[in-house]
Amino acid sequence: PYVLCTVGGGRDGARICDAFARATLPAGHRGILIAGSQMPVADRTALRARIAGRDDIEMVDFLPEPLPLIAGAARVITMGGYNTVTEVLSFGVPALILPRTRPRLEQMLRASGSRGAG
Repeated sequence: PYVLCTVGGGRDGARICDAFARATLPAGHRGILIAGSQMPVADRTALRARIAGRDDIEMVDFLPEPLPLIAGAARVITMGGYNTVTEVLSFGVPALILPRTRPRLEQMLRASGSRGAG
């Protein structure tokens, strides 16, 4: 089983990815981190350095179609973008949604509205 961390395009998801890279995963689980195609190179480089000594987390810069990974995950950690939240709910995967609040509150509203839905 694996825990998936995905932050959409990644432009503003480095803090969440870094926290995931530092976390202790549930026993018997591995981690998959999708950084996103828009994550700044410096942030991606720092994340790769952070997980370099770990054999339980792998990082992918970008996946054009993450649905199979979302569907197969034991848990998903994500920000709160429309597509990812919809996909997580459709598969019934337990999720921790950590929405951004700037420049708009749409992710916060989506996260609040999905509480208890899946």
